[in-house]
Amino acid sequence: MSPIDPVMFAGMGMALVELRRFDEAIVAGRKAQRHNPSHQLAYLCLASAFAHLGRDAEAREAAARLLEVNRAFTISDWIAFA
Repeated sequence: MSPIDPVMFAGMGMALVELRRFDEAIVAGRKAQRHNPSHQLAYLCLASAFAHLGRDAEAREAAARLLEVNRAFTISDWIAFA
């Protein structure tokens, strides 16, 4: 796996969200976003981490970007997938 693979960073970010290590999840999500601005998991990671930290404006911005990347995204579909 490449050390600059956005999938790796986004996956790591989501794992960090599950571990409630939100600040670290944001770092990983931003790395994924930088390496591939159209990778939806990066924005999902960021939206979740920001929301957990009460950083609502940043969470909304990440969620809006997620919907720009994937207009069909829904929470219920994500839960069914995950």
